[in-house]
Amino acid sequence: VSEHDAILEAKLKVIDQTHRCVTGKTALIVIDMQHGFIDEGASLEVTAARDIIPNLTALIDAFRSKSAPVIFTEFIYADNVPCLRGDPFGTEHLFGEGEPGFGKPSSNCLIGHNAGTGSES
Repeated sequence: VSEHDAILEAKLKVIDQTHRCVTGKTALIVIDMQHGFIDEGASLEVTAARDIIPNLTALIDAFRSKSAPVIFTEFIYADNVPCLRGDPFGTEHLFGEGEPGFGKPSSNCLIGHNAGTGSES
């Protein structure tokens, strides 16, 4: 075994030890993989995001096969958040109507249901 192969094997062993799925303690968090970033021509298009879809799909499938939680975040914007006003945000980034919460439309992680005018904005 070459020195390079031995180093690689040692690194992979550490990865296997530290990056394992522990039932009840491990979740996969998928951040901002949404049409407003991935679709061609989207207002905040990130072309490289499309490249990771196959690996991300494999990760999601692996977590689900172990009954581990998969949590998706969604970027949205609101006109009442000063740093998010105007261009380049398209309508695909607006939050949906309704009460925010788990499995419901986001409220941009604002504090309270009508937040947006205080220091948290």
